[in-house]
Amino acid sequence: MNMLFTVIVHHDADSDYGVTVPDLAGCFSAGSTVEEALQNTKEAIECHLEGLLLDGEELPKISRLPEALEQDDRSARLAVIDVDIDGLSNDKERVNISLPRIALRAIDRAAGRAGKTRSAYIVDASLSASRTQ
Repeated sequence: MNMLFTVIVHHDADSDYGVTVPDLAGCFSAGSTVEEALQNTKEAIECHLEGLLLDGEELPKISRLPEALEQDDRSARLAVIDVDIDGLSNDKERVNISLPRIALRAIDRAAGRAGKTRSAYIVDASLSASRTQ
């Protein structure tokens, strides 16, 4: 499933292109070209949506196009960014991985100490590691 986000591209003399996403408060990006700014904004939107889902929040309703069209800043331009949200689902998916037995034993011990299942422990550890990178 895809969501189309209307974005506003701003550009002042002697600055990069800035982009705001009206439907996602606090979501913005920039780039030295329009193309770079839009690609960076797509990544910012995906990161923002991922954060919402990880926090147990629902994805926003896309509803602000009329408001964006009414903005008074004549130097701004509108664009639409298509974001594939299928990979952002919290739905569970069974996977098959291969691990060295010693690693599996270590994971099981750590999961037991944490009071979690092996799967829950691996998910939590993976998400925690990805946030620090």
